[in-house]
Amino acid sequence: MDTEKSSSDWSDAEIQAAVDAYLSMLSREQNGQPINKAHENHVLREGALAGRTKGSVEFRMQNISTVLEELGRKRIEGYKPAKNVGANVAKSIREALNAPQPLTPED
Repeated sequence: MDTEKSSSDWSDAEIQAAVDAYLSMLSREQNGQPINKAHENHVLREGALAGRTKGSVEFRMQNISTVLEELGRKRIEGYKPAKNVGANVAKSIREALNAPQPLTPED
């Protein structure tokens, strides 16, 4: 197990998992449903983002808010945009945002 994972680059799969979770929360927020960011963060770290820290996942969500704002799209109110998003991270997030979204039971 790589113990340096929390500070290493995120894989495309990790970024996609974070973006998918973010968009799911955003959809619920826009529909007036409550979202529990701490719970969502925990679920991600139990699964696709195992090995990441709570703060690391939180900061990635802020990165996603930044990219959404740059694209002129709505963001989750509770995730303030990060001040600095690396070019490679922003590119990966944009690619993940453009990927076909998994269908949810609501679809």
